[in-house]
Amino acid sequence: MKEKGKLIVFAMLLFPAIALSQVAIDSVNYKLKKSDYDGALYWAEKVSSPQLKQLFLYQITYYQTGLKNNFDIVAPFSRLSLKDSTLYHYLLGDYFKINKNKLKSYTNYYQSYQHAIKTKKSQLKTASLNRLTEHLIFNKRDDTLDIQEYIYELKKNRVDHTDDFWYYYRAIQTKFLVKDFKLKNLMMASNEVPSFLVNEMNNLFSKLELVAKNNTYHLALYYQIFSAYQADWLQDYGKANTNLLKAKLFYKQVSSHQAREKSKGVDFNRAINYFKTKNFEKAIPLFKQNLKRKKEDLYVKNNYDWLYQCYKSIRDLENALKYYEKMDSIDNKLNRGSRDCLLY
Repeated sequence: MKEKGKLIVFAMLLFPAIALSQVAIDSVNYKLKKSDYDGALYWAEKVSSPQLKQLFLYQITYYQTGLKNNFDIVAPFSRLSLKDSTLYHYLLGDYFKINKNKLKSYTNYYQSYQHAIKTKKSQLKTASLNRLTEHLIFNKRDDTLDIQEYIYELKKNRVDHTDDFWYYYRAIQTKFLVKDFKLKNLMMASNEVPSFLVNEMNNLFSKLELVAKNNTYHLALYYQIFSAYQADWLQDYGKANTNLLKAKLFYKQVSSHQAREKSKGVDFNRAINYFKTKNFEKAIPLFKQNLKRKKEDLYVKNNYDWLYQCYKSIRDLENALKYYEKMDSIDNKLNRGSRDCLLY
């Protein structure tokens, strides 16, 4: 009887702890979904699973500061329930996404999605779908049919306004891919672009703006993608830059690494729009500023190309030659790297 009594007392102590940890996990997920990283950090400290807590803290630290506190990942599959394994794979997908391992991030998001279907965890199912859709949009741009299938699933599995936002946002991104695919394959002439899907796009943007209003970060994203539509689709570069400045204003109100990086991207978009309207004097300092943002060779090479074109257009041949030589140097390096790969 004494042993049974001890078990009852142990269970009474254990279950509140388990319940608190589950509340903490749900709260972290909710705060991350809203981009509330201070709130997410508060609840992450209360998560009892060391593996989940470690991944939560890694993600929050990166989103707040941009710092990557690398650690050895421990595979805890024998210790986690299917429900916790669903979350573990989702967080692991985020970990590999942050560290630019596309294959592992996609694999873990897909496993999380499959587990979420089995456990009927709607919040994680929608979150995984959003990440999978994002991966395909940026890495499998021509697979528009596959992407549209995920978009349809996102539409079906929405739970709240945040899910609505990401559904409309991804749907708009997908329309850009459809437009680019048609242009690339000569299924549409460039002068047909402004009228292509115009009613559908207007409807999507109206709905996106509506669900973005209660989240500053989402408002910034809305104005940035709307400016891309105005520039790339409608070729109204003046209005595009007006909305980019609105996006920058909202990004400045968000204290996160994500917002700071997005804000820098806004200035690069503005530079391109100034270039398109032949306002080279305003474009040049923004292109130079962008050199500090992206250090990968291909990005730097393209940035040098923009600067070369700007200086050539204003007949500053000395600076034009300088950036052409910088661009050519990286081009030779990239080509040399490709040839070296062929030797193995």
